[in-house]
Amino acid sequence: MAFWFDYSIIRNETMKQSKNIIMKYILLIITFFFVSITSQAQSYVEQELILMLSQGISLESLENQLNGLDFKKKILEENKLSKSKLIPKNWFKISKVLSKTMNIVLIKIDENLDELIIAQSLQQLSEIQLAQLNYIGEYRDIPNDALYDKQWDMDIISASDAWDFSTGGLSANGDTIVVFVIDAGIDLNHEDLSNNIWINRAEIPNNGLDDDNNNYIDDYYGWYLDDNSDNHVPSLHGTAVSGIIGAEGNNDIGVTGINWAVKVLPFSIAVQNLSVSNVITAYDYALEMRQRYNDSGGSDGAYIVATNFSAGFLGGFPQSYAVFCEVYNLLGEKGILSVSAVPNNPDINVHLEGDIPTLCPSPYLITVTNTDSTDTRKGGYGIYAVDLAAPGSNCYTIRPIDNYGTFGGTSCATPHVTGSIALLHSLDNELFKQEMINEPNKTALLIKSMILEGTDALDSLTFATLSGGRLNLGSSMSLLANYYEGWNEAFRLVNIYPNPVDDKLYVTYQTPAIGKFNILLYNSIGQLISTSEKEVSEIGFKSFQMDLSNMEAGVYFLLLKNNQDTLAKKIIVY
Repeated sequence: MAFWFDYSIIRNETMKQSKNIIMKYILLIITFFFVSITSQAQSYVEQELILMLSQGISLESLENQLNGLDFKKKILEENKLSKSKLIPKNWFKISKVLSKTMNIVLIKIDENLDELIIAQSLQQLSEIQLAQLNYIGEYRDIPNDALYDKQWDMDIISASDAWDFSTGGLSANGDTIVVFVIDAGIDLNHEDLSNNIWINRAEIPNNGLDDDNNNYIDDYYGWYLDDNSDNHVPSLHGTAVSGIIGAEGNNDIGVTGINWAVKVLPFSIAVQNLSVSNVITAYDYALEMRQRYNDSGGSDGAYIVATNFSAGFLGGFPQSYAVFCEVYNLLGEKGILSVSAVPNNPDINVHLEGDIPTLCPSPYLITVTNTDSTDTRKGGYGIYAVDLAAPGSNCYTIRPIDNYGTFGGTSCATPHVTGSIALLHSLDNELFKQEMINEPNKTALLIKSMILEGTDALDSLTFATLSGGRLNLGSSMSLLANYYEGWNEAFRLVNIYPNPVDDKLYVTYQTPAIGKFNILLYNSIGQLISTSEKEVSEIGFKSFQMDLSNMEAGVYFLLLKNNQDTLAKKIIVY
């Protein structure tokens, strides 16, 4: 027997969360149905595969397994090679360890073998957790040379309201907040950015030694992969992106970034070398530095809270990027949110045409499209995979060699969100301070939820993004502050995260009275899925968790109901 609820009880939900839920669900099903027939052909590095090894597997044991007679026979059969054409003894070689921390390696295979078939064969081995091709990506910028002296983007996201709380730089624990930027290059000496460039204090510059033992020699200012040094090329793209995140504020010159004070850690990869393997190498650098910071209590590494990747792999789907997508989960577990740009073409529906990282199903990933000064969407869309929009057309920021000008595209929108993550981390609150230390991964998910909850609802984004809105930094900062300090005499839902969710859902609520309330979960057509009762023994902010790992993907409504009030919240399970 099905139970139904009156949809009028969700009348207090924001417009962006309650409109046409059933239509969204139907569209989601249609999206996944057509994925296999609409994907675009993608470029990849020939003869290269990326492998994530299972826990405890060494390179030696991997080599023994791959050189075994049984596996070679399997390769012969699956590649439809005649037995007379024997596979060379060394049919593969390990080219590079991309990440010791994540156990990811790059291998090169014989030219007579099919990369996709070999990847599928390797995926079946117990020694290998994930395998994929080494695809080639693109940066997503639309430069515009017209100059003007107004930063409309900061006004439209209410940045000044957020600056009333903090202008960035340090967390409540005194951590120097760092944003990791993967891009084509950066002008380290720009007059409005140089003071906000991260410096590796554990490294002695230009002495030819790896002083901090992180396998990078003289990485004093991050790393330029193509030159194996920290001598970055002053790219317009990377400089503009970094300026939006952290151009120095209140210094009487130029512009200001989302953060007046923050540290930008650049990892540069030239356009022609933007392969999956190289991007994983970059993310490994970020993960290693944050891990060192966590383990040392702040005496080593860097307090990286967010990564910015204003680039992507158009036409990609998660099943072909299994290793790459898993990286975002591993970063998130250490407390790092990752932000990426969707395609620039506003006609691209990523669900149908494919795009990576946009479609990666990690709760620690935020994907961004762009809007202009009139809040018109200018970038790609995806009702389930694109999280929100941010300003991304003719935004005034820094350019190389102490210049200034406009910059646009989803590459411009993305650092607005990345910078916002950093600024939110600087909120000074004692409870927030403890959570950052004790549960960095939960802090990351909380920050993400505040960014999505704080968006300004726009009709143009209702069917284009998951949140249905455009970034409002001031609102998100207020939500975060109220999360810890917003006590009032009301029964209310404070926060639910992560949302979308595929495992455990954390629910925080405020109760002004002792007693009981019911927890109800409905699907998108109003059927009651589960119900339970919770006893409250004391007033205040409380929380509980729900295990949704066995739920089917779709849209649901969570209701908390006591004798007087009914609270409702939309959640998405993927």
